[in-house]
Amino acid sequence: MNTLIGLARDSLFSLILHLAPRLANVLLFIFIGRLAGPSEAGVFTLATTYLIIFTVVMRGLDDLVIRQVSREPDEASHYLTSFLLLRLGLAFLSYGVLSFVVLIVFEYTKSTTVTLLILALSVIPDSLACVAQAVLLGKRRFSAPAVTLALTSAFKLTGGVLVLLTGGKLQQVAWVWCVGSLLGMIVLLLITFKQTTWPQPVAWIGWDPLVRNWRAALTFLSITTLMTLEGQADIVILGAFHDDAELGWYGAATTIAFSLTLLCQAYQFAVYPLMTRYASQEPDKLPKLYKRSVWYLGAVVLPMVSGIALLSPQIVSLVFGPEFQPTVKALRILIFSLIFIFLSTPDSRMMLVHNRQNWSWLFVAGSVVVNVLLNLVLDPYGGASGAAMARLCSSALFFLLNHLYVTRFFVHPDTVDLLSKPVMATLTMTGVVWAVRTWPLPVAIGIGIVVYVGILWCWGDTLPNDAALLHRAIIERRTHPDSEGV
Repeated sequence: MNTLIGLARDSLFSLILHLAPRLANVLLFIFIGRLAGPSEAGVFTLATTYLIIFTVVMRGLDDLVIRQVSREPDEASHYLTSFLLLRLGLAFLSYGVLSFVVLIVFEYTKSTTVTLLILALSVIPDSLACVAQAVLLGKRRFSAPAVTLALTSAFKLTGGVLVLLTGGKLQQVAWVWCVGSLLGMIVLLLITFKQTTWPQPVAWIGWDPLVRNWRAALTFLSITTLMTLEGQADIVILGAFHDDAELGWYGAATTIAFSLTLLCQAYQFAVYPLMTRYASQEPDKLPKLYKRSVWYLGAVVLPMVSGIALLSPQIVSLVFGPEFQPTVKALRILIFSLIFIFLSTPDSRMMLVHNRQNWSWLFVAGSVVVNVLLNLVLDPYGGASGAAMARLCSSALFFLLNHLYVTRFFVHPDTVDLLSKPVMATLTMTGVVWAVRTWPLPVAIGIGIVVYVGILWCWGDTLPNDAALLHRAIIERRTHPDSEGV
C-alpha cells in the first residue's frame, strides 16, 4: 500500500482513537452538570483526573511496545504477554496508591470516596487494553483500536446519560464507565490475540522483551511521569495563589488550546511505527518523512494559532459565555505554545526511534523545571496569564532542545526555508481575517480557511504534488493492492 495513503489513513484512525474518549468525557461532564448539578460534575472531574493521571503515567510503556513491535514484528506475541503481566501488576499497584490517597490523605465525603474508587477501577482494564492497542499500532493496524474505542466511548456516554435521565446517581454512572472499559479491554485483547502469530504454547510467556528493554522501560516511564507533572503543575501552582475564578479562566484557555493538540497526537501515533520501520530497515526514507511531517504540522498549526489569537474574544464568548472574557488574555498567550508542541512531534519521535530516550528524559526534565520555576515567579502577579507564559516558555525550550539535537545528529533540514511558504500564507490570511474579525465567527473562520488553503496551493508545490501523488496512489492501489510507494 502506498505510504502516503497509509499515513493519511492511519492519521484519521488515530484521530478517532484519541478524539472518541475525550469527547465522551466532555459530553458526559456537561450532562452531569446540567442534570445532577455542579457538585456532582466536580466529583466526576476529580475522579476522571485521577484516572487520567495514573493512565498517562504508564503511557511510556505503550510507546516502548509500539517501537519494539515495529522493529520486531515476529516478537509481538512475547511483547503482548510480558507487558500484559507487567501492566496488570502496575495497574493493581496504581489502584492501591490511589485508594490510599483517597481514603487516607484527603478527607472526601463518603459518596465522593465511593465514586472515586469505583471509577478508578477502570485503570485495570484500561491498562491491559493499552497494551493490546500498542501491539496493534506497532503492527500499523489502527482501525481496530479506533473502532473499538469509538464504540466503547459511545457506550459510556449513552449509558451514563440514560442513568442520569432515569434518576440514577453518579456512582451508577461510574459503574457504567467501568463496564465500558472492561468491554473495550475484552474486544481489543481478542482482536490482538487473533492477529498475532503465536509460537508453541510452551513459549507463549517469554520474559526476554522485559529483560532486554527494562532500562528503556524505566526511561519511558520517567518521561511520561515528568510530562504528566508538567501538565498539572501550572494548575496546582496557580490554585495556590489565586481563587477558583482565576483557575476557571485558565482552565477555559487550556480547554480551547489543548483540545487542538489532538491533531498532532493523532499524527504522532500514526507516523511513529512508520518512522521506526524506516529507521531500522530503510533509513534513506526517514529524512523525507521527517521533512514532510514538519511541513504538514507547521502548515496546520500556524493558521490555527493566528486565527485563534485574532478571534479569541468571539471564540471564548461562544464556548463559555461573556463572563469568561478574562480568559482571552491568557488564551492569546497560551495558544502560541501550540506551535512548539506541534513542531516537537517529529523531533520527539526521531529521538525515540534512534534510542535517544535518555536525552529525551533530560529535555523533558529541563522543561518541567522551567515550567515550575516560571509558574512560581509569574503566577502570583500574572495569574492565568502568568501560567500561560510559563507554559509557552517551557514548550519552546522543549522544542528547541529536541530540534537542535535532531538536526545536529540525524537530519539537516532548513526549517526556516521549509516553513517559509506556510508562514507567508498565514501572514496573508491574518490580514484578511483581521479585516473581517467583526463578522459572524463561522464566516470569518471560513474566509480564513479558503484564503489560506488557496494561497498555499498557488504559492507552494507540496500540496499540489501530494494531491497528485495521492490520486495516483489510489489508482495504483486499485490495480496493485500490495504495492507500496515512498
